[in-house]
Amino acid sequence: MILRMSRISAIDATGARVLADAITRLERRSIIVLISGISSEHDDVLTALGVATHLRRDGLIFPDTPAAIRYARALVGAQLGTPVH
Repeated sequence: MILRMSRISAIDATGARVLADAITRLERRSIIVLISGISSEHDDVLTALGVATHLRRDGLIFPDTPAAIRYARALVGAQLGTPVH
């Protein structure tokens, strides 16, 4: 699942906690979460609260949605054993 943050105008601590809860619930269902388009303002809040730290460490945060889609396609291709274009 790609969470597109580029159209989010602002995020506060409450919103960041809701986002963290959503990520945790998805991951518990074995859904890989990718995040794209985090602005510097979002990043400040998310970093301060430790939200998505493991996603950043694992290379699952992308500057834009096309980059996240490319990664997701490659991931699906690797899981299927065939390249996905």
